[in-house]
Amino acid sequence: MPLLDLSPCDIAPDHAHLSIVYLAGLMLWPGDAIQMERFRASALVHKLKIDIDGGDLPHDTFTPEEWAGLFKIATLAPPFSEVVQASVARYYHGLALGQFICEIIARKDRRSKNATIGQTMATVTKFCKDFGWRVSKSTLVNTIWPDFRAVAHLWAAKVRRLPFDRRGFSFDITPTFVCPPEELAQFLAMAEWYRSRGEELESNKTNLLGAGQTWRVPPEITLPPVATQRFQPQATASPVRSWRALARAGLSITF
Repeated sequence: MPLLDLSPCDIAPDHAHLSIVYLAGLMLWPGDAIQMERFRASALVHKLKIDIDGGDLPHDTFTPEEWAGLFKIATLAPPFSEVVQASVARYYHGLALGQFICEIIARKDRRSKNATIGQTMATVTKFCKDFGWRVSKSTLVNTIWPDFRAVAHLWAAKVRRLPFDRRGFSFDITPTFVCPPEELAQFLAMAEWYRSRGEELESNKTNLLGAGQTWRVPPEITLPPVATQRFQPQATASPVRSWRALARAGLSITF
């Protein structure tokens, strides 16, 4: 059973910024380690620029050695616009599968007669069309489902955060598109709830999510109770500790 590369301190609000970038790369590229690393490195550099330009990281925040470590990462990373362009379709694919997981579990819990994989995917395909996403049922069944199944519960938690309405929502891949740092623990709790439910439920004589195949939170991390209705805003987190830790540890880039 794959475990997320997270420790208890990684989900604390003041350390969560880098953890969210890690999750973003995994959610977009669960089966491609090289593309995942490219996204992670580029997103980190882009987020660093945002924090510097926004005044969250004054120049005296870090020692010269720490700044040198951050700049070394910046020289290795591809432009963020480049990795975003490569990730656009996959972002929509992840959202589509997340919507499918939310919908089929809701149907199962209601004991709906339409709680089959095929019927639910047909509904989600129409949902995607209403929002202008180019996702066909065949793509959902044959491409998205096998490619994103191991992270489907993470996308389901992401979908629960979106303010859907018939006008859709603006498409925007940011380095921290998963959730705000102060909501990371709640996000993971919601994802774990969907993972557990998905591994329990059967549809078409198979488990919705494969036990032992989905990425899960390490057992040493304690998560809050699941906020099933809505995410509760927390105090805004500072990114300083996250960047200082990265500056000192460096980033292993192999692409």
